Amino acid sequence: TRVRSSAASDVYKRQPLLPPISFVIRIDTREAFRTVSLKKIRGDFQLTTKTSVDMVAQFDSSCLMIRLDAENWAKLCFEFDGSDASIVSVVTRNGLSDDCNHCVIDTREISLRMTKVGKVMSLFFSQDDVHWKLMRYFGFEIPDAFQVGIVAQSPIGSGTQARFSSLDLAEPPAQGRFG
Repeated sequence: TRVRSSAASDVYKRQPLLPPISFVIRIDTREAFRTVSLKKIRGDFQLTTKTSVDMVAQFDSSCLMIRLDAENWAKLCFEFDGSDASIVSVVTRNGLSDDCNHCVIDTREISLRMTKVGKVMSLFFSQDDVHWKLMRYFGFEIPDAFQVGIVAQSPIGSGTQARFSSLDLAEPPAQGRFG
């Protein structure tokens, strides 16, 4: 699946119950998350994708996202920092974002995983789909129903294209919080 973002916008793909991928919605970043209606899910989950992105402008990225509402969300991104590919997460609580730039990645394709167990989120990445590295672990006041999906973004560029070659939504394993 390919997702094309336009300049200064984010692109979301809405998932009925993943897969199949249904459609694309383009929105202006000034209104990000305010006009998007993603499929709600409930309970614990593990969302995994294999992704790549055309890294042209700084912050071009492909991401996994959990969205509670317009002021509370988190995303795990494979992002261009202006010179290298990197793993980045953003956690936004009550409209205030906390970014975490993790490490430089020297591959053009990466696997991302987002796991929710109770009120805890765990974010992972893997370069080989065997060895998963915990990138971030945090508590999050998660309501009963929320939204998940994939994102392609080019906030300051002229647009980019993200590819998601796999996308899996499943129950988390017993050790899901840590691996």
